[in-house]
Amino acid sequence: MGFKKLIILCAIFLALLIVGNIIVLWQKQPQTEYLNAEFNGLLAITTIVLAAIAIWQAVISRQQAVISRDSRDIASDTAHRQLRAYMGARVDDDIQIDGKGEYLDFKILFRNDGETPAYRVHYVGRAEILKYRPKPEDFKVEEMIRRMDDYYAQTHTVYAPRIIPRGGEFGYPVRLSIDDNQRAQIKLGDERIYVWGVLRYWDAFDKKQQTKFRFMFGGSDCLRYNKMFWGEEPDANEAT
Repeated sequence: MGFKKLIILCAIFLALLIVGNIIVLWQKQPQTEYLNAEFNGLLAITTIVLAAIAIWQAVISRQQAVISRDSRDIASDTAHRQLRAYMGARVDDDIQIDGKGEYLDFKILFRNDGETPAYRVHYVGRAEILKYRPKPEDFKVEEMIRRMDDYYAQTHTVYAPRIIPRGGEFGYPVRLSIDDNQRAQIKLGDERIYVWGVLRYWDAFDKKQQTKFRFMFGGSDCLRYNKMFWGEEPDANEAT
């Protein structure tokens, strides 16, 4: 039985008691005082029951409101995660470590694998040859982020923001200075090529998102495929 039906039944019962008491008073029965006392007791009990039911209903209604709000928040969050943009990074070209020359050229590609466009896309990145297993401070990621944010804050009012549609991608070429000794050390795995950076963008829900990326090349596994691998460090690749 629902709360509304309980309240209606209690109200009917209370009304019948009141009508019965009025009839008894009008007929001036000898049991009037007794019936009045009984009526007053029943009236008090009924009032308490009605109050308890009202409080109970208020508590349940509040809980249902909280559940409903949480459900809406979950649905909104789910929709956001399903429909937002997701920008990722990869190295597009084979690494020609056996080549000759003073430079090594390749390209970093950024791609939107989400369902909606990515807006105001901007990035910062670096490429260096470092000793294997460098320390986190060698990458200076937080400094790169601050520099990127400062530059964007100064220029975004006059710079046309980049928009990457669903399935769209863009890239930038990387040219790294390298000599024969470094090529040999990279083959051995004592030194490695590291490419890292941060990509910032806003999704269709106007929420700022960030992708940290880090790739490395060096050692036998990379030589076997001529491909860069994801950085091994715990904080190397993170995305919101």
